Amino acid sequence: MKQGILYILCALIIFAAGTSISSTSEPMDAIDVPVKDITIELPAHFQKTKSPVTFSHSTHLRYSCIDCHHNWDRESPILGCMTSGCHEQLMPSPPKPKPSQDREVLSITGAFHKACLSCHREETNMAAGAPVECAGCHTDTKPENEYYIDSFSLPLGTITISPPEDVYAKRRAVNFPHGLHFDQDCVTCHHDWDGDSEPLGCMAAGCHDQSHPDESTRDINDPVNVLYFLTAYHKSCYQCHTDLKKQEKLMTRTAEETGEMVPVSNAPVSCDGCHNAE
Repeated sequence: MKQGILYILCALIIFAAGTSISSTSEPMDAIDVPVKDITIELPAHFQKTKSPVTFSHSTHLRYSCIDCHHNWDRESPILGCMTSGCHEQLMPSPPKPKPSQDREVLSITGAFHKACLSCHREETNMAAGAPVECAGCHTDTKPENEYYIDSFSLPLGTITISPPEDVYAKRRAVNFPHGLHFDQDCVTCHHDWDGDSEPLGCMAAGCHDQSHPDESTRDINDPVNVLYFLTAYHKSCYQCHTDLKKQEKLMTRTAEETGEMVPVSNAPVSCDGCHNAE
């Protein structure tokens, strides 16, 4: 469903009420991401005609943050959809005789039904079983979901990735711009993450914690080296970067005929492009 976005833009949908979309303060090192179910209901001053929605945030962490939080600056806390200045109207405004130069604030009903329901319909076509009927979301029956944690800390900005302590580093460490990867869903990289526990780094115990390749071969494509830490980074990160470059070249050739703008991928594919930590 999101394949085009993944290849064009190369870890979280967050309906956290009381947090912010645009940068109103100094950039933060991390934000708190809710895992538990969240109740989405209209503000008290609106007349309610249907039951509140119990939103499983954990289930939706397989999509990217930007899929829903489309105006997030990737540095600040995140506000809920109904925050002032966002989707704060109940119903769409009546059409105006003269088009406005300013982008109008969308309604609450428009935001949720256009984003959530449209996605559910597409998922249902793919046999994912997402509800598309009113009663499927607006139900008085509360789910009895249990989660290991209520939230986890999501690092923002740049993370420095260094090799294990027992490895002689031939190259500099990697300054990984975690915030620039929020266009992707979490499980693209954290492929074994269950969605309701603290995400672990690639070299965590039980993951790619093999410091050295197998004695028989240094080939990262050999199955015996699947847990080798360099296998994780070079087969995942580097492969994604090269795929992006290929996609960019293909789109550029097409754009020359159509005159369309092509998004430029800044994903590095050279050694020094990633191993750039001072």
